[in-house]
Amino acid sequence: MQAKVATVQAHQARLGSWTAAIEVAQENVDTLIPGRRGVGHRSTAAFGRDGIQALEIDAAGPELSTLTNDLLTSCFGERFEIRFVTRSPRPTARG
Repeated sequence: MQAKVATVQAHQARLGSWTAAIEVAQENVDTLIPGRRGVGHRSTAAFGRDGIQALEIDAAGPELSTLTNDLLTSCFGERFEIRFVTRSPRPTARG
């Protein structure tokens, strides 16, 4: 019985140290990423400037180009063409 109690106490001590380590790691992550607070950070990023709306705009580009070019072709023939570029490559990593 004493051995079982000692084993349980050892597991509790180990669990306590792991919990403390997890809390320290969480504090470090919160320090490195300002404004991050659990799931809220993910939703802020998803609805932010580079989130869902940017993906929707990128996805709409080809269809918008096709519709616009079809309209131009029907009005003016093959003389004009429009191409929407939603993202352009940067010459260097710094821009």
